Amino acid sequence: MGSNWISVEDRLPEKVFRNYLVAYECNTISCVRLIKDSSNEPHYFDTLGDVTHWMPLPEPPKENK
Repeated sequence: MGSNWISVEDRLPEKVFRNYLVAYECNTISCVRLIKDSSNEPHYFDTLGDVTHWMPLPEPPKENK
């Protein structure tokens, strides 16, 4: 099984105002929202530190009925 993590050095997500899973330098994983700042540059709205990798959120599980 391959990894879906993308390094922020390779690229940032194209879609802003969307939630992503992100990994931090301290090996913590969190769900955060990508937003644009006053300079119109995308950044992650977080307070845990520097983001090193990101990935889109997976689809939620489907309920069996």
